[in-house]
Amino acid sequence: MIFPFKNYVEKIGNFNSDTAILMFHGFPAEPIKSLETEKNIDFGKFMSKNLEIDVFIHHYSGLGRSVEKIFSFNSSVIDSIELYDELKKIYKNVWVIGHSWGGFVALNLCQMRSVDRLFLQSPFWKIPSREILSPVLESLFSIIPYVKRERPIDYFLNEFYEFEKLDILNLKANEILILHPESDDEVPFSGSVELQKMNTKIKLKSIDTDHGFWLNRELLFEEAKIFFS
Repeated sequence: MIFPFKNYVEKIGNFNSDTAILMFHGFPAEPIKSLETEKNIDFGKFMSKNLEIDVFIHHYSGLGRSVEKIFSFNSSVIDSIELYDELKKIYKNVWVIGHSWGGFVALNLCQMRSVDRLFLQSPFWKIPSREILSPVLESLFSIIPYVKRERPIDYFLNEFYEFEKLDILNLKANEILILHPESDDEVPFSGSVELQKMNTKIKLKSIDTDHGFWLNRELLFEEAKIFFS
């Protein structure tokens, strides 16, 4: 089911509930492994079925099924906040899940909006130097060159340094849980340890999986079910 929004938004479920979950995927989350797991749709279906609530998955502009639009890191944050506001017109509570880059999106959302429950998977939040970030972006865009649309890498790098610094201490979230594999080779576990030290509301659990949470995927599902129940 498609939720009417300027980007593609997958709606899972049709429950008479005052609560929904909004999911933010990582970058680029492509090429997809399968249609069954695209943008964590399997995770969304599990949560919807087990909690009997509606789940929404945002395909950022320029990615996934919003690929005909133009991608920017900035727009993925701005559009996600706009989508949250639209859902809040319908639901009393909108809980948030963010994976990797989606964690950065979710944390920015919680700077500006109040969220009851925030669930993060290996959240990216600490922007490294240009020297470190540049080759990482080059590597990612080599996988999905169509997303660049001939724009130079500096265009995307500059976006990162225009984001306001996250005020982790004053996040507007009542409950926060981070799941993070200690062996994560893309977003270091130490970053989540640092987050926890900065805000005592944050609970951190290590999990035996990989950065994409493909290994032992059922552990992710069960931890999220417990947190949101």
